[in-house]
Amino acid sequence: MDNRTIYPGRQWNDRLAICARELPEHYFSRVQALEAAGFTTTDRLSLEEAVQRGKRDAKPMKPGTAWGGNWEYGWFFINWTVPEALAGERLIFLPGVGEEMLVWVDGMPGGAVDKKHGYVTAAKNAAAGQKIEIVMECYAGHGPRLEDGGYCQEGKLLFDETDEPQQMIRPSFGAVWQEDVFQAAMDYLTLYSLLSRLPQRSLRAMKVTEGLKRFVTAVDLELPEKELIRSVKEAGRVLKPLLAAVNGSTAPEFVIFGQSHLDLAWLWTVEETRRKAARTYSNQLALMEDYPEYRFFLCEPPILEYLKESYPEIWERVKGKVHSGQIIPEGAVYVECDTNMPCGESLVRQFLYGREWFEREFGKDCKLAWIPDTFGFSGALPQIMKQCGVEYFASQKLIRQDPECEPFPYNDFWWQGIDGSRVLTHFFKDYNAAFSPADMIRRWEDDRIQCEGMDGMIYPFGYGDGGGGPTRELLETVRRCADLEGAPRTRYADPVSYFEKVRERGTENVFTGEIYLAWHRGTYTAQAKTKRGVRRAEIMLKEAEYWDTVRALYAGSDTGRERLKELWKRLLFQQFHDVLPGTGIARVHREAERELEDIYIEGERILQESFSSLEESLPFPREKSCGKAQEASAGADSCRAGRREDGNYFLSGSRLQARLDGSGRVVSLVLDGEEFADKEHPMNNLRLYRNINGYYDAWEIGSMYEQEEDTVAAQEWETEQILYQGKEALRLTGKLRNSPFTQTICLSEDGLALEFHMRIDWQERHRMLKVDFPSAVRSGHVTGEIAFGACSRPATASYQWEKDRYEVSGHRYSLLENGKYGMALLNDSKYGYSAKEDRISLTLLRSPLKPDQHADQGIQEFSYSCYPFQGDRIQAQVVQRGISFNRRAHLRAETLAAESALAERTGLFRLTAQAESCHVVTEAVKLSEDGKGNAVIRLYEACGVPQKVLFTPLFPIRELEETSLLEKDGKRLDMEEGSVLLSFRPFEIKTIIMEVK
Repeated sequence: MDNRTIYPGRQWNDRLAICARELPEHYFSRVQALEAAGFTTTDRLSLEEAVQRGKRDAKPMKPGTAWGGNWEYGWFFINWTVPEALAGERLIFLPGVGEEMLVWVDGMPGGAVDKKHGYVTAAKNAAAGQKIEIVMECYAGHGPRLEDGGYCQEGKLLFDETDEPQQMIRPSFGAVWQEDVFQAAMDYLTLYSLLSRLPQRSLRAMKVTEGLKRFVTAVDLELPEKELIRSVKEAGRVLKPLLAAVNGSTAPEFVIFGQSHLDLAWLWTVEETRRKAARTYSNQLALMEDYPEYRFFLCEPPILEYLKESYPEIWERVKGKVHSGQIIPEGAVYVECDTNMPCGESLVRQFLYGREWFEREFGKDCKLAWIPDTFGFSGALPQIMKQCGVEYFASQKLIRQDPECEPFPYNDFWWQGIDGSRVLTHFFKDYNAAFSPADMIRRWEDDRIQCEGMDGMIYPFGYGDGGGGPTRELLETVRRCADLEGAPRTRYADPVSYFEKVRERGTENVFTGEIYLAWHRGTYTAQAKTKRGVRRAEIMLKEAEYWDTVRALYAGSDTGRERLKELWKRLLFQQFHDVLPGTGIARVHREAERELEDIYIEGERILQESFSSLEESLPFPREKSCGKAQEASAGADSCRAGRREDGNYFLSGSRLQARLDGSGRVVSLVLDGEEFADKEHPMNNLRLYRNINGYYDAWEIGSMYEQEEDTVAAQEWETEQILYQGKEALRLTGKLRNSPFTQTICLSEDGLALEFHMRIDWQERHRMLKVDFPSAVRSGHVTGEIAFGACSRPATASYQWEKDRYEVSGHRYSLLENGKYGMALLNDSKYGYSAKEDRISLTLLRSPLKPDQHADQGIQEFSYSCYPFQGDRIQAQVVQRGISFNRRAHLRAETLAAESALAERTGLFRLTAQAESCHVVTEAVKLSEDGKGNAVIRLYEACGVPQKVLFTPLFPIRELEETSLLEKDGKRLDMEEGSVLLSFRPFEIKTIIMEVK
């Protein structure tokens, strides 16, 4: 039924609607045009610097003046003298110089203007003759900010990249705020919103309709201003009794708080985020002065660090509001990071350094992990959270996933991780929410998943993505909705209070394992250089920390502990959920790539300092240690390569023999006489697909991609025999559509794996490159490495939830195994793959056009390896092989040689498994956070199988403790004969602290 024909009828519905649209036009009256002077710059200036520069460089900015190239900022200055007629009025300022700006009023940040915040209060009670000095820093922009999808014809650009003025000066005005009109309008709009969601034939709907009718017939919005104001004020009286009506004893209760999701880098750069932080908090602080009951949620330390560095006056006011209770500091993590791709230690540091910041700055012991916008959640997180003292987890992304996929089953539930740890979790919908009765009713009736077992929800409200937060209109609506009949009850509160209530009530809902987001699957692959940079930086920082710890214990010299900590924080920033996933604009990723390279270089510098210090202080060799990340060890194997008489090529070692066709595809792979290749489908089959999305171009891989495969001219590719790193190998040269490439194919050093080292000049658009590895190994599940363990996923597509997982994420390896044989696919920088019962397909490259229309174009280098094995992955040491493959890919040969030499002379500890392969892995070795110089060793069981290992210190120690990830709550470990037996549950993480003598 057309809602325009239902009660109270089309004509009344139209009348109520036009009144709702018209009332906001009368919140203020423009009284004076104000002229601005200004200048533009790309420099970051303080207010004082800008004022001084303005005295020299500012020029009149008349309406119609174009200004601001890409990335520029305009500083504008206005002096307003209050005329006598405006004495006693509340005055607001309506800037016309641009779209997004911070405004200082008389030298203090007074608020900000953006798409949702249109004015700044200039004076609450103006005095005649009062001189108001207004200064604005306004961002010009940088071209279109695109996140949708669609076609773009080859050879054309989506948008013009020429640097032209982004903004046009419009008139700026001083205005009088009409509080009576505003208050009456908020009454009307609140009830009008409520009516849209009330049962049509309910008594409440009838009474609200009658009240709204009386209002619109009493008010005359065409009168001159003074009479109009009086008319609105008098008409508004009829609405008060309707707003005073409260709910009965059964109504849901929402825990509400203001929030502004601010992406640290996305469709804007980090430099612009710094300004967005100031704009957001200046607005919220201004609102807090008028609304003492208002509560605002503070998260993500880097945002606050920007305030501290660049806007100290705002930072001091924020601290004051935290102290008074109006700002709620929470969140636990350092940044709202991706959780699928970072290594385990990176996730630990997110919580370690996030919690440390909240405790240092505000004395807050964080209990809630607030990660609302991340694209799925690793099954390792519950254990990490529990060991970091974080009891609760909140997000909203799963409720918004692709509606064609299996829906997520719960709002309130216990999330059980891969090791069995549990955290209480709540999923709400939308983190950039408006606030109205209709919005709340929709949230409860339409967006709630559970039909039982809950009596409320979390409801963060406020505008975001680019910051901003709630407006005064939203806070006025909140005041009217504490207990408004027909809408959920609300209370301002810390979201932790919601979890405490759920814990007290109890819930039987349990969800086990990874929380897979059936959406945004392309984020595992987009912006390959950013992802490679993160993988490299993680490896280098862990190497540098290990040898920094050895240096501290053996050489006793000054170490790089504090420098390494800062490098970790810089790396954690680049793991933000729009940077590492590859969904930012071009400049975001170019800056990320430079930053990640700088992190790597500085980490390597610290590593070399440790080498130098140790070389000077360690004259004698000692027992070789296993105190670093364990690697698969085997002797070198000779390899032969060449061309066969049938035109195919071969690579042959003592145990592994491969036969390849002229296009580099592996048609036979024999290990110890057993064939691992599929006779019908060759391995290393490079496949190119069209990848066009209707929306979220950088984020998505459509389920129909296999139906859009491009034909590649593989018959034109050439293979030749070469020497590679001193051994015989094959080199494949060819072209994938517009992208020339070379691929070096060789056996691994021990001759047990086939390696592929690829260099491609990627020049595709809306294409995706995968490499297929069909095999003779068949399994219903594919296992992929994740942080601190592995995740088994279906390789079949019988049910919807299996079909949904047509692209999944992993770290250094993925594998198929059947109990007798297995085939693993290793990689050095790739995170996305797909699998069917007999094959794994690694996703190598994508080329979306939005928001970066040149994404990934240019030279790309990466490596992958096919490792057939007998037995299971534990016996085959797949985890250790993945570690070794990545270290060789990302550490210089000279570094590896130096480490090998030093390992003969130093050591921290040794792990020994009894009568089986060791699958307890060293994730990190570092110096303790307390600055006492103790060694911290992070270990985990990697294969989901319990194991006991002997831990033997190789350095004189005073005490050995097992602690939480926070390096607290230590439990003394008693050694026998110089060792301690550690018992690991499946995927358990242990942190061991060696207190040195």
